[in-house]
Amino acid sequence: MAFNFNNFKKKTEDLAQKGADWAQLGMNKATQVANVAKLKAANLSEEETIRKAYAELGKRYYMTHGMAPSVEFADIIQQIEASKAAILANNAKIVDLKEKADLPSDDIVFEMNVEDLPTQPAAAPEQQQAAEETVEELKFDD
Repeated sequence: MAFNFNNFKKKTEDLAQKGADWAQLGMNKATQVANVAKLKAANLSEEETIRKAYAELGKRYYMTHGMAPSVEFADIIQQIEASKAAILANNAKIVDLKEKADLPSDDIVFEMNVEDLPTQPAAAPEQQQAAEETVEELKFDD
């Protein structure tokens, strides 16, 4: 059986073409995925813009009609007012707790066993270190 160089050349060219086609397909898919990701990120940004606009709209409505809201908005205004009252109550409790934290409690009792007290006053760190060095100097070699 003889080696057919032309047949081998044709098969390698076909294989090279298939590789190039697969590479192009991969590039197309990567570009598609990147473009989809960019558009999704843009959508998230637009949704955040809408959320902020809704909040601003609600804030402006509350400022202008909060005391006399329309019937369809009365429940929401009532929720806002209840939340504001709860915040004020919580802030008052916070102030009260902070003031109580600064004062010692009458319920706290300190117990101390006299036997646990030192019999001699504690030495200053410099004196204690000097005493330890002196003890080391007095040790004798056997």
